[in-house]
Amino acid sequence: GYNAVCEREGVVKLACWAHARRGFFEALTSATAEASLVLAKIQRLYKVETEARELALAAERVRTLRQEKSALILASIREDLDRLAKSALPKSPLGKAV
Repeated sequence: GYNAVCEREGVVKLACWAHARRGFFEALTSATAEASLVLAKIQRLYKVETEARELALAAERVRTLRQEKSALILASIREDLDRLAKSALPKSPLGKAV
């Protein structure tokens, strides 16, 4: 059902951090250091969302908070994924997570 909706013009398909996180959680047993690093950064993203919720911020303020805090974390995760993509075997748990 999601694919049909996303085929519409102007609709962008986004991934869920819970699903991304699961892959790195599953990679903990075989690539503990690498998976832990990414998981810690995902946890920092969750903390930004918790902060927004606890402060009951309006949508525009949530957007600003995300730009101030989450954008830097996301850039750091991207650097990690680019680095890990070069060394992780594609069929390994870490490679699949990346």
